[in-house]
Amino acid sequence: MLPRTLSLTLLLCAGQAGMIDGAWASTCPDHDGDGYAVCSGGCTLAQNDRCGDCDDGRASVRPGVAEKCFNFRDDDCDGATDLEDPECLSGTCADGDGDAFAVCTGGCALSSGDACGDCDDGRAEVHPGVAEQCTNGRDDDCDGATDGQETQCACADQDGDGWAVCTGSCSPAPGDTCGDCDDLRADTLSNRPDADGDAVPDCADNCPGVGNALQADFDGDGMGDACETGVRLSDIDHSGRVDGFDLAIIARGFGRSCGQDGYDAGADLTRDCAVDGEDLSILAAQFGHR
Repeated sequence: MLPRTLSLTLLLCAGQAGMIDGAWASTCPDHDGDGYAVCSGGCTLAQNDRCGDCDDGRASVRPGVAEKCFNFRDDDCDGATDLEDPECLSGTCADGDGDAFAVCTGGCALSSGDACGDCDDGRAEVHPGVAEQCTNGRDDDCDGATDGQETQCACADQDGDGWAVCTGSCSPAPGDTCGDCDDLRADTLSNRPDADGDAVPDCADNCPGVGNALQADFDGDGMGDACETGVRLSDIDHSGRVDGFDLAIIARGFGRSCGQDGYDAGADLTRDCAVDGEDLSILAAQFGHR
C-alpha cells in the first residue's frame, strides 16, 4: 500500500500530465461508451461517436433516449429536465430521427404511421426490427441486448464441430467453444497447435505461452490475465510504456467499484473489482518502464 501522501501526489501528477500534454483533449471523451462524446476544446471524435453527451458517467444519459420524467436528470441532453421536457407532457410522441419509431413517454399520442419503441431518437438506423450490428457497442434493434449479447451475433461454427471462430464481440452459441482455426474442416480439430497444452488452440488462445484453459480476460482487452503481469499489466493504455497517462486512467476511476459509473476494469490491476491504493502501488512499481 502506498503512503497516503504519495498516493495523492501520484493522482495529482496524473491530472497534470493530462493537462500539460493535452492528450485528454485530443480525442473527445466517451467514458461511458454510449456512442456520444463530450466535445470541447477542438477535440476529435472517435470512430462511430457523436457529440452531445451531457453526463459522460452514465451510458443511459445521451441524446435520443427517452426522457425519464421523475429522476431529476436531463436524460436526453436537450437542456430540459423531467416535466420541463416536452416528452413528459401530453402531446405527440417524439420521432426526431424520422425512422417511424417514436419515443413514447408521458401519455403522448403517436403520429400516423409511427410505432413506439425507439431507443435512440438521434439515429435513424437504430430502431426495433433492424439487424443488430455486432461490433458497434450499441443496441441497434432496441431489444435491450448489445452486440455479443444478441443471439443473432453468435460466433460462427460453419463446420459444426463445436468450435467457433470468435471475433469482435460475438458469443459462442450454446454448446460451442471459441478456438476454431479452420471453420470449413471439422476434421482438423485434433491437428491444431496448442503450445501450452491447455486445450485451447494457439490461434485462439489469449495467452498461448501460459496454460489458461478458462481464458480469463478481466479487462476484456484481448490478452489473457495469465499474460498480463509486470509492465504489460500496468501499461493500461497499451502505449508500450508505463507513464502519466496510465496514472491518469487510474485517477479517473479511483474509488470506483464494479458496476459503478466511471469504473474502468483496465485500471483495476488487482482484478478485485475496486480501483484503489493497491492498484496505484502496482503501477508505481513499474512506472517509467517499458
